[in-house]
Order: sequence, then structure tokens, then C-alpha cells
Amino acid sequence: MMPKPKKHTPNPLVKLSPFELGNLTLKKIDKIRQAVPDFGKLSSPDIEYHEKIMLKESELGLKHMLHGQWVEDWEYSSIAHDSISILNHIFLWNVLHDTDIKHGDLGREIEYNLFPEEKDWHTKLDEIDRDIYDVWSLHQSWKNPSKDAVYFLLHSYIIFRWHEDSKFQKYINLENYLKWFAKHQKRIDFNELKALIKKHPANVSVVGLTKKTQQDLFPMTVGKWKTELVKDYIKLAKEDLKLPIDEERVLDMANRSFSFEDFWYMYGSMNLPLYEYYSEGASHERNIFLSALDRFRENVSDDEEVVMKILMVLFNDYANNKDWKDKQTELDLEEGEGLFHASDIGAMKHGYGAIRFAERMYHGTTIMDGTTETGTMLHFRGKEELQDEFMNAWESVLHDWNDYCKNDDDKTFGTYIKEKYFNS
Repeated sequence: MMPKPKKHTPNPLVKLSPFELGNLTLKKIDKIRQAVPDFGKLSSPDIEYHEKIMLKESELGLKHMLHGQWVEDWEYSSIAHDSISILNHIFLWNVLHDTDIKHGDLGREIEYNLFPEEKDWHTKLDEIDRDIYDVWSLHQSWKNPSKDAVYFLLHSYIIFRWHEDSKFQKYINLENYLKWFAKHQKRIDFNELKALIKKHPANVSVVGLTKKTQQDLFPMTVGKWKTELVKDYIKLAKEDLKLPIDEERVLDMANRSFSFEDFWYMYGSMNLPLYEYYSEGASHERNIFLSALDRFRENVSDDEEVVMKILMVLFNDYANNKDWKDKQTELDLEEGEGLFHASDIGAMKHGYGAIRFAERMYHGTTIMDGTTETGTMLHFRGKEELQDEFMNAWESVLHDWNDYCKNDDDKTFGTYIKEKYFNS
């Protein structure tokens, strides 16, 4: 007779009671990581316990960020940090996927060239015992860039992100670049910046980017789309679910009693039996919201501008309900992932919470806003179909850096990029 396989005994360091999970701190979790060699690995027999601890870690990190650890100057978060971080994370992504990419220090080397004081600060950081969560905000030295640093940041945005950002996100970033030019270069206006971008050999389009775009960032109503939503609600009930429905009463309710936000919830709830992507790991409200979004895009309109405006209106309504907002930004072990992400709430401080939320919901990824390394990594992973474009851009930066390093003059890397890409 074959002996019975020995029953696995979970590591007591990770098999925690609900009380112990509830009392975890980031430092306690860090100690667990150090003491458990296979922590977080899918091959670990204790992975289900690890996942609960990692979820608690995400919850604690989220609460930390929501209590003020956000970069004070949004333009430094959204464009400076992105341009450096994307180089590091593309390298990391390739390490995780066993590719043969080399030169993992590219991001750090360029960072020190563009922001020389960062090197001294990182050296000091290595010499002291500090919790990494205390240093999420960008350091003051990022505000003292080397000459023409902004040209590399703009070049990086054009080659890495321009082709996937909405016109709303492009507009926000152009406004941020104007702040950079005003602080560190010669002040230019919006049209002059567009003319500069048109010089870039990537030949990206700036059509549709006007000052009017700013008005579109703060839509007050959804216009005719409420009527279209109600029509599809009736169609969903009658044709797809075969339910008896009083059309006149539904239309009267929509006109008299229910706001667009209320009807969106009803729409998503009715569609839930047909929604193919229901997630047990998400809150019920999140599933209902995504059910409505999926149905709307499939049957009413998938035009980016239409859907983005609707999502911004919905965000502003839901985010202004404090109890609902607080509930939906919690990563609860029992109720699952909420509707809002940390980047949405952090961006609210700068007036851009709605666009962050809309971008993430429409594109299905966390927008890379530079506030967390996780956000940046998720954004890149979420765009696997663009992997070749990302890699080609990364390799072009590596080629430019190597060429720059061969020169003996005193110009900065930003000046090198300016002369190569923006002087046509």
C-alpha cells in the first residue's frame, strides 16, 4: 500500500487569524517577507495566506497615500517621474519575462543627468534606516533639473505614451509641460508647444488639442446619452431578458425621478446576469458599475470621447457622496476591490480625479501617474499589445544615451535630445 502523502502544515508566520490580519502593519508585513523565503510565489503551498497578507498590505498602502503622501506639484508627478520610471519598469518587466534586455541602470543614469541632486539624496537615503513609505513623495531635488531636461521628458512622453493617451490626458500633460517651460526654460504658450511637438520625427498628431479641451474635462451633464441609455435599458429588458416592462412608466421615471447616475446603477444591475466578467474579488457595486459600462459600450456607444465624458460625470457624482466614496476606496478582505483607485482620489486634490478614473475605466488599466511604482507597472502590463512599440522606444533611448556618452562636450542629455529631435 502506498503511504499517504504527508499533509502540509502552513507556516505559522503566514497563517494568521482575522484578528492578526487586522492588526498587521507595513513593518510587520516587511518582516514576514524577510522571514518567509517563498513569500508571494505562486509555487508556495501557502500562497492563499500570502495573498491575504498582500491584500492587507495594499489596503495599508492605500490608506497611507490617502492621508497626504502625495506629490505637492502635480506636474512633477505626472511627467518627470513617469519619464524615468518607465525606463526602470520596462527593464523590470523584461527581467520577469526572461528576455535578454541589458542595461538595467539606464533609468537611474538618465535620472542623475537630468536631476543631479537626486544622486546625493539617494546616497543619503541608503545610509539611514527609513521606512520606504515615508519617502514616496518626490524629493525637492527634482525641482532643480539640469539644462533642457524638459526636452527629454517631452520626448519620452511622445514616444512612450502619446499613441495611447486620450485627448483629455494629452491636454493635461501639455498644460504640465507649459509649467515646466515657465519654471525652467523660456515661457511658451499652448500653440508654441504644439508647434514644438510637431517638429518631432514621430509625426504625432496634435489635431483637436485646443484650449476648449479644458472645458470638456469638467462635463456637467451627459446630454442626449441619458435618453439613449434608457432606450437600451428597455431593449435589454424586453429583447435580451424577456421581461415584462411598462415602457411609458420607465420613460416617466427617467424624466421625473431618476438622475443619470441612478439609472446607470439600475442599468448595470439589470444587465448583471449577462455580464461575462463578474469578479468574485470585486465589490458588488464595482461589478454593477462595470456591467453597465460593458453593456453601454457594446450596445450604445464606444466612442472614446462620449464614454470618457459619461465616466467623468459619474465619478463626480459618486465621489461627492462621502460615505459611498469612502466605502469604494477601501480594499476590504471580505467585500473585495472597490470602484475607486488611490490615483483617482489623489488626483482629486489637483482637480483631475474624474479624468484619472475615466481613463482607467475606459482603457482597463491604472493610468501611469508617477505616484506609485505599482501604478506604473500595472499600466505597462495592461498594454501587452503595445509591447513592441514600448520596447522599440526603450531601445531608441538606450541608443541615444550610449551615443550621448561618447561625446566629450559638456552638454546635458536634455540638450542632446533637444538638438536631435526638436530642431528641425
